[in-house]
Amino acid sequence: MFYILINFLCLKKTKIESYNDLMQAFQITFCGFNMFPHRKSFLSKIRLTIAEDETDKFEIFSNLINIIIIELPKLKKIIKRPAESFTSTEIWSIFFKYANDNKYKKLFDKLIPLKGELKMAFDILNNISMDDNERYAYLSRQKFETDRAHVQQTWLEKGEK
Repeated sequence: MFYILINFLCLKKTKIESYNDLMQAFQITFCGFNMFPHRKSFLSKIRLTIAEDETDKFEIFSNLINIIIIELPKLKKIIKRPAESFTSTEIWSIFFKYANDNKYKKLFDKLIPLKGELKMAFDILNNISMDDNERYAYLSRQKFETDRAHVQQTWLEKGEK
């Protein structure tokens, strides 16, 4: 995991003259299991730290490599709260965990007005989840509407001349 992240850091700039030129990178991992069962929070942020000595005192060594672990099973407690109290991170995590589960449709009906991007995410999810025939029908409808809009625009432009 660290090897891939470090390579990603190095690829962000085409020519790196110094390690000081490296840019910050983030890796976000959504886990379907509890990676850290002893932690209550569903969100864990991992950074490179260095120990001052044999004590447990650590300081951040670098903020360039950031690993974020989201433990989806821990969301069960969060979704019991009022939708208006969710943070942006909680909303998107809930989306990744429950978007395909019809039991949570009412919850998402409450969340979409709070976070408009969810509607677009659901549309994309539905599009990629279709079987081949449904996807073909959807793309055909999109093409028809695009063609119709193009023809209308062409006629409007010709009418203006």
